[in-house]
Amino acid sequence: ANMKATSDALEEAAKGRTPSEMSRPTTKSRAGFMEAQGAGMHVLMTAETAIEMGVPMYGIVALTNTATDKEGRSVPAPGQGILTTARETRGVVPQRLLDFGWRRRQLEQERANIARWVQAEHEYLQDELAQFTAAAQPADKDAYTQQRLAEIKAGARRKESAALDTFGQGFYRNNASIAP
Repeated sequence: ANMKATSDALEEAAKGRTPSEMSRPTTKSRAGFMEAQGAGMHVLMTAETAIEMGVPMYGIVALTNTATDKEGRSVPAPGQGILTTARETRGVVPQRLLDFGWRRRQLEQERANIARWVQAEHEYLQDELAQFTAAAQPADKDAYTQQRLAEIKAGARRKESAALDTFGQGFYRNNASIAP
C-alpha cells in the first residue's frame, strides 16, 4: 500500500471509471496494478474416458512435447530443441515423397509435361492465328499474339510452381503424414 503499486478500486470508481476501465497498464493515468482473483482449470483425459463419463469435450490435444533445451539434466537431444518434436507417420510402405530420387523423377516428368503443354499451346496459337487471318477480323493480330504468348508463359509458370510445391523442397507442406 505504501508503494502504491496497486490501484485502489474505490478511488478509480470515484473518478468515474467502470471496473473494465480500471486496468490500463499502458496509459499515463494508470494508478498501479489492478488486483484481481480468479481460477481456472482444464481437465485432460483420454477420449475413451471422456465418452465413458459423458463429460463435454472442448478440444483434442493431438500431441504434447517439451522443448527444454539446456534446461536441466534430462535433455533428450542437446542442441535440438523443438526439433525433437518432429514425427513421421509410418504406413505399410515408406513415404515416396521422402525419396529424393523418386521426387526428382516426378519433377522431371512434370517439367516434360509442361514443355509438351507449351508446345501444344503454341500449335493451338498457330491454328488460332490462321483462323484469325481467314476470318479477316479487324482486331490487331500482333496484340492478340502477344497476349496469348503471355498467357501461355504465365500458365507454364503456374504449372512449374505447382510441380515445385509438390516435389521440390517444400514437398512436406500440406501433408500431415510428414513432419517438417
